[in-house]
Amino acid sequence: MVYSYLRLLAAYALGGLAAWRWPRLLLATICLLLALGAYAQQGPAPASFFSDDAAARRAADASPLTAALKASRALTLDEAGLRKALAAAPPESRGSATKPLLLTLPLPDGTSARFAVREASVMAPELAAKYPEIKTYVGIGLDDAQATVRLDLTPRGFHAQVLSAKTGDFFIDPATKTDTKHYLSFWKRAMPGRQFECGTKGSGALHLGTGKDTDNPAGRTSGPVLRTYRLAMAATGEYTAYQGGTVALGVAAIVTSVNRVVGVYEKELAVRFVLVGGNDALVYTNATTDPYDNANTNNALLAQNQANIDALIGTANYDIGHVFSTASGGVAGLGVVCLGGQKARGTTGTRTPVGDAFDIDYVAHEMGHQCGANHTFDSTTGSCGGGNRNPNTAYEPGSGTTIMAYAGICGVTNTQSNSDAYFHVVSYEEIQAYLGSTTCAATASTGNAPPSISLPASGLTLPIGTPFRLTANGYDTDGDAITYDWEEYDKTANGAATLTATQVAGITMPLFRSFSPVASPTRYFPRLSDIIGNTSTASERLPTVTRELRFRVTVRDQHSGSQGVIGGVNSSAIVSLNTTSTAGPFVVSAPNTASVAWDGGSTQPVTWDVAGTNANGVNCATVNIRLSTDGGLTYPTVLLAGAPNNGSATVTVPSVATTTARVMVEAADNYFFDISNANFTINAAAAACAAPTDLSVSSITASSATVSFTASGSATSYVVTTSPATASQTVTASPVSLTGLAPGVNYTVSIAASCAAGATATTATVGFATTPPPVCNDVTDLAVSNVTGTSATVTFTPTSSTTSYTVTTTPTTTTQTITGALVNLAGLTPGTAYTVNIVSNCTSGGTTTNTIDFGTIPGNDECSAAISLTSNPSCMSTTGTISGATQSQVASTCSGAVSASANDVWYSFVATSPLHNVQLNSSFDGVLEVFTGACGSLSSLRCSDAVGPGTETVALTGLAPGTRYYVRVYPYTEDATDVVSGSFTICVTTITDLVVSDTRAIGGFYRNVTVTSTGAASLSSDLTVSGTMTVQSGGSVQTDAVAYYIRGTGRFVLAAGATLIETNIAGITNTGSGAFLLTGTNPVQLSTDANYVFAGGAAQLTGA
Repeated sequence: MVYSYLRLLAAYALGGLAAWRWPRLLLATICLLLALGAYAQQGPAPASFFSDDAAARRAADASPLTAALKASRALTLDEAGLRKALAAAPPESRGSATKPLLLTLPLPDGTSARFAVREASVMAPELAAKYPEIKTYVGIGLDDAQATVRLDLTPRGFHAQVLSAKTGDFFIDPATKTDTKHYLSFWKRAMPGRQFECGTKGSGALHLGTGKDTDNPAGRTSGPVLRTYRLAMAATGEYTAYQGGTVALGVAAIVTSVNRVVGVYEKELAVRFVLVGGNDALVYTNATTDPYDNANTNNALLAQNQANIDALIGTANYDIGHVFSTASGGVAGLGVVCLGGQKARGTTGTRTPVGDAFDIDYVAHEMGHQCGANHTFDSTTGSCGGGNRNPNTAYEPGSGTTIMAYAGICGVTNTQSNSDAYFHVVSYEEIQAYLGSTTCAATASTGNAPPSISLPASGLTLPIGTPFRLTANGYDTDGDAITYDWEEYDKTANGAATLTATQVAGITMPLFRSFSPVASPTRYFPRLSDIIGNTSTASERLPTVTRELRFRVTVRDQHSGSQGVIGGVNSSAIVSLNTTSTAGPFVVSAPNTASVAWDGGSTQPVTWDVAGTNANGVNCATVNIRLSTDGGLTYPTVLLAGAPNNGSATVTVPSVATTTARVMVEAADNYFFDISNANFTINAAAAACAAPTDLSVSSITASSATVSFTASGSATSYVVTTSPATASQTVTASPVSLTGLAPGVNYTVSIAASCAAGATATTATVGFATTPPPVCNDVTDLAVSNVTGTSATVTFTPTSSTTSYTVTTTPTTTTQTITGALVNLAGLTPGTAYTVNIVSNCTSGGTTTNTIDFGTIPGNDECSAAISLTSNPSCMSTTGTISGATQSQVASTCSGAVSASANDVWYSFVATSPLHNVQLNSSFDGVLEVFTGACGSLSSLRCSDAVGPGTETVALTGLAPGTRYYVRVYPYTEDATDVVSGSFTICVTTITDLVVSDTRAIGGFYRNVTVTSTGAASLSSDLTVSGTMTVQSGGSVQTDAVAYYIRGTGRFVLAAGATLIETNIAGITNTGSGAFLLTGTNPVQLSTDANYVFAGGAAQLTGA
């Protein structure tokens, strides 16, 4: 009996036969399972402390949570028994040295599941000691190897969060917040839609480096190292009042939320948050006297929380801060973890701040911003509008579904009601990139190696309007259960696309939504249930035009070790495909209706519309025809392999009785396919040819294996085939040798018995995996040095398993194969960002790729190489870049702030008049400065540094015509280590004189005005202006005039019917130069009603 139990448990946890990939992996996994089996055998079966009874149903009937849920299971808890049992759970730090507690939890569907549970505190020891009645736990599924659980037991009762790719996520929560005896178990999908808005915008407002281009990722891994951050979580008086009004109950509610968030972050990111020891000092019970604006007026909570936590906890004593409220919304600083003065800028609030919608949709979302993640939805309707869409990461159609999306709050573009508890691949990589750049976390080794991925080939062309599927191959050296998450990696180039927007050739709007990770490595596009049901959804649309489609797959594991249940993640490179409108839709035309009935053993026609898929860049020459007997869910039977793609074939029907048959015609050398639109019937043949039995596989290597079987009594021969396909064989006896196999691949062997007298053949199958190829190691210490404008040197530490290295760059400058560990790059373009790719070619035949980014120094990096600009009446822009620039002199003081660094480039111009404007338009926070003199002995004339990216303008007066002036451009940074890259445009314009048709002198005004023969007017001194200067009807200025400068302290006052438009008032001062532009025919007056001028800006006055 023990042996049978362990076999069952081992088969489940190992995912069937997948563990036979590697003998060492199999041995390690079986040892773990034997240990778990021993725990179960040495003690009583896991107790269930929940019961379905009438009292639970009565409590559920009165629960507002029941009313909100689509469905739930009512339960009564033996709280004393559960508390006693959980008291025996060992701490996770002891790892495999102690037996976990085996606990049974009730699922919403009436079944139950077992978990191996350990205590895992989310409170610092001193805080946990003050609140011994609050306990948290972590566990991993025994019946469901893909399940993890986070539990807590507090004065507010028991809470459970189970995350599972197999069953779907579910929760167990009290029926009401004050009832610790009665509970509801419910699926995530049963929850109502949310009403919440995040106020965090894109990253443009922060002085942060842009990092790697999210459009061309190389992929990332995580899992071997757990990062732990000290969390300071505050609570407004209103929040605490909702939770019961005491500090202890406020702490309990915070622990429940943090425990659930940690359950996601540990699994998704290998990140843990632990509440700081003095966190209870941040829990307020009086809404009147607490230091917070609970309504979060104008995001006031951000600054209030930063100041309060710094004061009470101390900036050196926490790594990330947040505050809970009962306001309707959340907002957080982007990428602020570990960042002094900003790391507590995060808040989340709802009117009912409990449950999964609060913890995952809201709190995990806002803390995701603090960890560096932007929004991922591609919509501007509902709450997705108002600038909330971030174009650089808008990879999810409509509202999106992942943690950093806006599921359920974007009106007509909603994809689903609530977020799923995982991060989109772009969010995962943004967070890993940001946290990887910080140093405040405590780190610990987990013993978890992330899964490996093999990808399907890129470059294939698909027909439009035709389903397709992509399959990855992942394996985990630790034997942990793994899941796959295929996601489209496209975004709309010209703003958000509606879910029903007409597709346009070449426009890469995202068509396919993200779904929760699953155990299957295959993703159907659209999802299989839509294909089977002949339905379509707005968030799962097939391409109908010629375009590119890009996809990525993220493979996850979950490893139970001394650091808890920590996820390992591997995000892949891009699989790039194309679609063409010259081919497709490719469709099955027969069998295609429910009236079809085939007899087993008969031959039947299968027809399809080739639709140009045998040419037009698709070039599919052959197809496979497969049979499903379960309504289209699986297609294990190959009716015909390698049939010509000419639209028709004849197949032999197997003798299997079913009323739910479907046929799939799939490209043999591509990813597209189509299936029958309806189930049809197959009638079994009267006689059957018995299949062989006792199939087994032995002598497995990377390229071969031996299959043995017991012959059936009536068979005369056996046809042996494999999937993936190898050469078929016909044999008369066991065993069969398989050769030409690929390493590290799962194979299914099918042996079909052939009998005399026309009996229908039947098939038996067995699966196995070939051994993987030897590991091809990455190079280390990859570095770039000696960078100039046109050259650089790349070095690295080689590996013993490598025979050569292929070196390429993006943009392309070189492709070379080397055997050493140094390569010199030449012929580079100044001021350009490059990615160097080092492909290690290993003795095993495998390859690995490592990349490093760097930028060449711009050609105008020094003053002596300044690019000459030409002054024009209107702005004639010259494009430049600061990528790769170095600092030639210290930063200047502009607008009261001094940049931490000044990686600059230089321009010059020759003045053609005393008055010029220099204008900079940049994608970064730019600084613009103009000098007089010669390189090496320059004197600053003027400097401009407005806040944020955009336009900088320097207005220059008193220049000497014919003299060369120098212009310096550099990005503002708050940290000298920040690396900012980006492009800009720059121009120099002359100032056009204002032509006045009539000038009048009133009072003492005329003595300060000089009227030239051409009608130009200018003030000749700095004396106070009195009186008026009037431009009469008929006076005008050509539309391309730039500015007219006035010395003095006057301002502009409009006559009746005129309009004033201030085009740039960022630099207003009380002295200096000003400018204005007059158009129209109404009178305009100049007077001295106030003392200011426009410094470096322009005002435009337009007649009514």
